[in-house]
Amino acid sequence: MNDIEGANKALKEWETKCVSHSDFRLTNLVVDAYCREGLVVKAVALVDEAIEKGRTPYANTWYRLASGFF
Repeated sequence: MNDIEGANKALKEWETKCVSHSDFRLTNLVVDAYCREGLVVKAVALVDEAIEKGRTPYANTWYRLASGFF
């Protein structure tokens, strides 16, 4: 399954309905998908957007982003 845009849409929907803004698991899945497809700029933008909304990435979020550059 390689529906990155579908996953991103699900993430956006989850963000509008979810009360816990500290959960970064779904964001990490989309970050992984973007990085696997070479879309590191989109992955970084997604994390930046989450930070701007007051969310704190997990330590492994940075690992996932870094892996996209290799």
